[in-house]
Parts: sequence; C-alpha cells; structure tokens
Amino acid sequence: MIRAEHLTKRFGRRTAIEDVSLDVERGQVVGFLGPNGAGKTTTLRVLAGVFAPTAGRALIDDLDVVRAPLAARRRLGYAPERAALHLEMTVDGLLTFAAAMKDVRGRRARREAVGTALERTGLVDRAVYVSRATMEGERVETDVRRVMELTDPRYVWLTTDTGHLTLGGMDAVQIMGDYFSRIAEVHLKDTYAKYRGNTSTPTQERHRVASVYHNLGGGGVDFPAVFKLLRDRHYKGWVVLDLDGPRKGDDGFDAIGGNMDLAVDDYIAHNINYLRDVVGVRLPPLG
Repeated sequence: MIRAEHLTKRFGRRTAIEDVSLDVERGQVVGFLGPNGAGKTTTLRVLAGVFAPTAGRALIDDLDVVRAPLAARRRLGYAPERAALHLEMTVDGLLTFAAAMKDVRGRRARREAVGTALERTGLVDRAVYVSRATMEGERVETDVRRVMELTDPRYVWLTTDTGHLTLGGMDAVQIMGDYFSRIAEVHLKDTYAKYRGNTSTPTQERHRVASVYHNLGGGGVDFPAVFKLLRDRHYKGWVVLDLDGPRKGDDGFDAIGGNMDLAVDDYIAHNINYLRDVVGVRLPPLG
C-alpha cells in the first residue's frame, strides 16, 4: 500500500504541496488531476523518495521513504517523463546497475534479468553501446520496460495510453501484449499519422499551438489490432476513451470555417461511430 500522511513540501518560501493525505491499496488505480503547478509531480517525487518532505510522512508498504529509503524503493517503480539514463554507461551496464538497485541479488540472477530485458526491448545487439548512442524513442521504451522488468508485479502495474506510447516511439500493441497481465487500465487515444515512429516527445510549445492527437483511426495507432489483442486475451478491465481536441491550430480546422461548436460535435460523433462501426464496440446509436 502507498500512503501519504499530511505531506508538505516547501522550496524556500514557496509551498509546493501542503497537508496532502491519501491511501492507495493493492490493485487500486489512482490518477492525479490538476492544472500545471498544482503539485502533482512534487507529490509523486516525495512518495518515490526523490524529495524528502518538509513535514508529514510517505510510506510504501508501511516503510517510511525517509527512514528506510532503500527498502521502500525496492517496492516501487517510478517512470518519470524523462528517461533516467546515465548516458555514458553501456546499455548492459545500465540495466545491470538498475537490477542491483532493485535488489536482484547475485550475479547470475542479475544477468538473467538483464538478458530478459534486452530480449524484450530488442536491444541484444546494442548491449555494448553507450546509452547516448541509442535514439530518444529507444530510451523512452527502454525506461518503460526497465520499470516493468525489474519491479515486483504485485506492486507495479501499467496504465497504457495508446497515444502516449506512440508519441514515445513505441508500438502500443507490442507493449500491451508483452505486459498484458499487468495492465491496470487502457486509455484509447490516437495521434496524427506523422507521429508514427516518433523518436522524441513533442514539446510543450507544440502542444500549445495545436493538438498532437487525432480522431481515432487513420492516425498513428492501429486500433483494430489493439481491440483484437484485448478480445483475444479476454481483457476484463476498464477501457477509457481519452479525447484531446479539437483546437484552432489543428489540421483541417479552417476547412470547417473555424466553427468550434461544429468541430466538437463532429469530433465526438466521429470517435463514437469509429468505435461502434469499425472496431465493433457495442454502443447505442447517437441521438
């Protein structure tokens, strides 16, 4: 279980979070919602032991992240937006270091864990390369897989966002298939086709100008393959339709006369009809 007890974190005179309390039970999925600067990332970093709290306690399975940091971190997987890579280390060396940090004990056990991670990421032939030599997209995928391969499946699960995986240069279907038993929730989101095979996450400036996401279908995500995987493997969890748009800077917005109301209605209708007519999701007709 993850527990926060009256957490407060200050940076000088600035209070980033104040009196935050929460419990996350085993098998429970919790999302943080809030505007930029609300303290979401700071809270996660305190829970992960990256920052010590100014006041309050953070516990992982009743282990205080300040008083017992190594024991607490062995029970936790944390994947930040930026890949935590030491760029001068070889891929093999970096994974071996991560396995040791995750308390994979014994050289033989570490070699087996690293070998499995290299095979699943398709990096066997790049094991002796320094991490700097890998592409940005490979770094993101390696970081995601490292978290999944070297953490305890009882505690670390995966919420798959098909759009985010694609923007990170990953094959969403492949990632979902490799870690299917650890999927906590599936978010359906598409990207523009030009982002298929992307090797770096679009900047915040690009997000502000126009959406990097797209109506379902015809973009970067193979949704028929996504749903085939879910059906073939008898997925029983939540599937969330995650829409982001439209925006005035989007491709084709001017073609409808810049009418935002029309754009929103068309956007919603398209996505619901796509789910129902193309991938066979049972939905009532639009009224």
